[in-house]
Amino acid sequence: MSEPKERIEQAELMIRQGDYHAAAVILGEIVREDKTDGRAAFDLGNIALFTGENETACKYYEEAEAAGYSIYAVYLNMAAARSRMSEAEGAGNWKRIERLYMQAARAAKEPGEQMLTSSAQTLFYLRRGMMLKAEREAHRLTERFPEQYQGHHLLFLVMAEKERYEDIENHLKEISEQFRDELQYQLDSLAVLEMQEKNEEYLREAEKMPLILKTFPEMILRKKVETYGKQNDRKAACKAIDELADTYGDPDAVFAKMLLSLADGDYISAGTIANFIMEQEQKKANLRFYLTMYMQIFILYMGFDRKPDEKVKSLMEEYARMCLDWFENAGFDTANLKAEIKRVL
Repeated sequence: MSEPKERIEQAELMIRQGDYHAAAVILGEIVREDKTDGRAAFDLGNIALFTGENETACKYYEEAEAAGYSIYAVYLNMAAARSRMSEAEGAGNWKRIERLYMQAARAAKEPGEQMLTSSAQTLFYLRRGMMLKAEREAHRLTERFPEQYQGHHLLFLVMAEKERYEDIENHLKEISEQFRDELQYQLDSLAVLEMQEKNEEYLREAEKMPLILKTFPEMILRKKVETYGKQNDRKAACKAIDELADTYGDPDAVFAKMLLSLADGDYISAGTIANFIMEQEQKKANLRFYLTMYMQIFILYMGFDRKPDEKVKSLMEEYARMCLDWFENAGFDTANLKAEIKRVL
């Protein structure tokens, strides 16, 4: 039999590959052979954490610590497991979890480990509404790692939670020379404009950011649809919708193209798009699928000059039955749907 270290490394490779069961078998054997193998217990804790067994994860992390395996990740992962348990129960010993983050910070040796633990602790404070502590920890990150944007991003999250938009804009301007080419900095710069509903300024700034345009073209196109729609600039909005649908296959944009074709009286195009959507969404049987089927009833009705033949009318009736059954089972009020369908059938 190979040495425990080799078997643990084999199990850790399996964990990285997502083969948790096989890894757990190997690690379980090691722990049974040697109760003092903290690394194996730690890895078993990770498997439990990854699979949502938070209480079991904590048990293994405590065993790892008791065996002297007290690396920063033991405390960091235990804090994550206990946070999940507390959130699920609606209450928890938050002081105990805070102490685990502090233990993780003390055990972190390398700069990367220190930044990770401090970031996790800041996010913990932020989620729990401990804003003063969150802001303090974020400031510490910016001071300890001045070359990294992470602390500034966390500070952005804190100020955004407090709706301190002017402070965010001023801070981003102060650090723009150093971080302007970083993707997260650019995303934060756009996000603060979005929070203030400064859509036109958002689009102007986005056009100056080639990295954003290359990395998140769909996000920018959606913002164009929203902005031009509010401005009643149908031509510009439709251009963005077309690009979203034709270039990126965005499902919402494809659905919008169907509705626009219907509104324009282009029933052939509307029906073709509706058939395409139903083919794509049929296996999902989701809200979009049944909304499209519902719209297809009216597309067929209008496409046949409000006088569908018996074959088409039979198809419309089948669609109506399927739609109403789904919406009723999903808990929707179908009174208006029934009234509209009755009008055309």
